[in-house]
Amino acid sequence: MAANPHAAVWLLRQRQGKRPVLAFEATFSPRWFGPAFPREFPMKWMRCSGAGATTVAVTLALISLAGCGAASTAQGSGNNAEAAKAAAAADAELQTLYKGTNATPPASTSPVRDGANVFVVGDMAVSATAAAVASVVAAGKIAGWHVKTWDGKAQSSQQLAGIRTAVSQRADAIFVYGVDCAGVKPGLEEAKAAGIPVVAGQAYDCSDVAAGAPSLFTYRVDYVMGQLPSFSKAWGAAQATYLISKLKGDARVLNIVETDYQVTVVQSQGFEARLAQCGSCKIVDTVKFTAAEFGPPLQQKIAQALLRHPDANATSVPYDAVLTGGVLGAIRDAGGVGKVLVAGGEGQPEGISLVRSGEVAAEFGTSTPWEGWAAAEAINRLLAGAKPQPSGIGIQVVDKEHNLPAAGGFTSSVDFEGIYTKAFRDAVAK
Repeated sequence: MAANPHAAVWLLRQRQGKRPVLAFEATFSPRWFGPAFPREFPMKWMRCSGAGATTVAVTLALISLAGCGAASTAQGSGNNAEAAKAAAAADAELQTLYKGTNATPPASTSPVRDGANVFVVGDMAVSATAAAVASVVAAGKIAGWHVKTWDGKAQSSQQLAGIRTAVSQRADAIFVYGVDCAGVKPGLEEAKAAGIPVVAGQAYDCSDVAAGAPSLFTYRVDYVMGQLPSFSKAWGAAQATYLISKLKGDARVLNIVETDYQVTVVQSQGFEARLAQCGSCKIVDTVKFTAAEFGPPLQQKIAQALLRHPDANATSVPYDAVLTGGVLGAIRDAGGVGKVLVAGGEGQPEGISLVRSGEVAAEFGTSTPWEGWAAAEAINRLLAGAKPQPSGIGIQVVDKEHNLPAAGGFTSSVDFEGIYTKAFRDAVAK
């Protein structure tokens, strides 16, 4: 920085990975300060730097030095206090999330309808969907159902075709997972007209998103928080709580939002609302994408955002497949592993494996196999003319120090599979 003998030049600049640095260029007379006058004065988190040995107005120099030190110390103290308060609140919430919010599912079910035709529609390449569907298939084997699956391929047209196929084949019941009503409304209307019950998992009804719209799902898998909108917000809030706690109230977040599913949109709303309660935290950028962008397009979006915001120290994903669908590749390429704290997904095996390796900080355990069993039990009750019962599904945080299974994916402390299996076997034996 070249010396200016007549003025002080102020510059607020951002250094990569550091807080702002306030620097000024000025020159000072040795007869006032001595030849050993220091070049830099470290402050709380700013510094003022002087260069040179010729004359500038001493009044300006002294005022500038005093202003720099006083302002930075006050701002640093305020930020630290606010961050500490936010972190303390998040710490307390996190302890509850470590314990988990799950409850016990029903221990019995209705008499089964042997030979029932159950049609399942979902995006089978998504690990969460595959896990839920596997549970319905397992329950169907015990009950003696004929279970058929249809891959929606993350396209509303394919999902709609699956529901219409189920109707044309006179299914006794339909289960959709991750398929919102809005994109398949005509098919759901046809199912309703045909008297076919439709059970949904991780899906929003038309009545959830449009005032006065009809409810076209017969039943939706519920949670301890209530229906899916309440659960989605709580799940996103849990991710934010974790980041606030672990980063001590100084989370600078790259917000990743999937826009083609209502569940992921509402999750992000819950995340943003909880993060906003931390006044010392901020979202540095928001990356929006759709499932069709999995792979290089998504990875490129994340890479560009990381390049624009090297100060980002945290991110979250709406579910585990997003990690392996481009997010983690971008973080690796940017050298962000260990620098960007990643709040992962629902606890699929691939997500839990990344917690073990240290590339993902935590998973927010929501058992998708449990969702599948709960859907199967609801279908069984509906086929018997009975009312479905609460599932007991909640959230439990998994990280290296808490609830990490020895192998595989998230394992709930509730033996839901054992409870449902016994319930179905008992019902068959009656």
